[in-house]
Amino acid sequence: MSAQPARRGRPGAGRDSLALEDIFIAVKTTRKYHRSRLDLLLQTWISRARGQTFIFTDWEDRELRLKAGDHMINTNCSAVHTRQALCCKMSVEYDKFLESGQKWFCHVDDDNYVNPRTLLRLLSAFSHSQDVYVGRPSLDHPIEAADHVQSDGSKTTMKFWFATGGAGFCISRGLALKMSPWASLGNFISTAERVRLPDDCTIGYIIEGLLEVKLLHSPLFHSHLENLQRLQGESVLQQVTLSYGDPENKHNVVSVGGVFGLQQDPTRFKSVHCLLYPDTMWCPAKKSRAGARVTALSRTAEDLESLARECPGIETLCLDLADWEATEAALSTVEPFELLVNNAAVALLQPFLEVTRAALQRSLDVNFGAVLHVSQIVARQMIAQGVPGAIVNVSSQASQRAVRDHAVYCSTKSALDMLSKVMALELGPHKIRVNTVNPTVVMTDMGRTNWSDPQKSAAMINRIPLGKFAEVDDVVNSILFLLSDKSAMTTGSSLMVDGGFLVS
Repeated sequence: MSAQPARRGRPGAGRDSLALEDIFIAVKTTRKYHRSRLDLLLQTWISRARGQTFIFTDWEDRELRLKAGDHMINTNCSAVHTRQALCCKMSVEYDKFLESGQKWFCHVDDDNYVNPRTLLRLLSAFSHSQDVYVGRPSLDHPIEAADHVQSDGSKTTMKFWFATGGAGFCISRGLALKMSPWASLGNFISTAERVRLPDDCTIGYIIEGLLEVKLLHSPLFHSHLENLQRLQGESVLQQVTLSYGDPENKHNVVSVGGVFGLQQDPTRFKSVHCLLYPDTMWCPAKKSRAGARVTALSRTAEDLESLARECPGIETLCLDLADWEATEAALSTVEPFELLVNNAAVALLQPFLEVTRAALQRSLDVNFGAVLHVSQIVARQMIAQGVPGAIVNVSSQASQRAVRDHAVYCSTKSALDMLSKVMALELGPHKIRVNTVNPTVVMTDMGRTNWSDPQKSAAMINRIPLGKFAEVDDVVNSILFLLSDKSAMTTGSSLMVDGGFLVS
């Protein structure tokens, strides 16, 4: 099949308005890296581009499905690291991009950190209708591939550049559509077999070799094959992609400091992320991201120790909030508060006919009694200080919708909603606002434990229009809003963080 020369994209030529939602980001991975690599990406950059990022793997992972929803694509390709398996995944990536209707296709590996801001800035310099292929070669010269077999048995060869998949690359929609004869509906695999090249090389063969569109060499993409130590300081934050060395070269990482040590953050991805997004919940700082002095209360010492390591400067108090005397004594030793988040909860799930007195009492003590008591103590401090304040009680969608085996949990959360309204009514004259956040299932340790059954979790996810459970940051951002002056006229309200569950 012959190819006509195509119009090459030039920066600034015919650029159009671009938003992050216009970019389709494909992450290639395999089963054995779901925990060691993908969990890190989900915690860092994917959390800032969740709607645009699709994970292409080779195994139906129940836990990953809970985290990513329909953005996890099981390609059913082989998990073996062969040319055929890699090309199989790339073929699925390409077809899914065409189906999406988005303007740009960007491919990265599961050891890449993507900076969504600089990616958007780079692609905004072009029009998606132009022929644009941008990335970084791993070689300093073009490669050569056998293309056609002549009648005498000899082969013609073709030279072309390709962008290494290990650093990532992007292709405009206009160019991707022209690739269709060699790439869509399984043709990518047959094209790769004909020239016997891996996935990223085959992309270069189609674009540079057949369509005659030149690769735009960009220094902003990086793979683990290069010396990443050369990237230091502020320049690290201006790159589109980063990577890190393999186990044999574990010190080949970007040089950033002042956030996490190498032992805590061997890839440096967490450190980079906190420099780019210091408002991230788990980023360490001497003060919280809202600029406040923070005291954390929990009955689990291990959780408090972990929190103190992650967020230096946070005060911790270890006590059982169901013990009123101990709680009152502990809170009398710290400075008065202006903001309060009541997040402690237990979910002791039992069918209605099997509910025990112990489960009922424990649930009432923690889910309702502890909130009432701690709020009393803190509200009295606020009133005595004469300062305005805000209280956020973490409730649940289960307060407004019956869920099987949740008789006690649903009831205590419903009671919490009404308690919050009464608190708002009575504390309003003292300029103290009280609201609740009511999330769907959140991917905390408790959420994963109670929703680990795939049939049970699938039934719930199917009732959520957004098709996934909530992440911790989804709830944290809602809490911060209700604590801030941005919600200064909001009190007695319940903010649903349920992906549309209650309207389904």
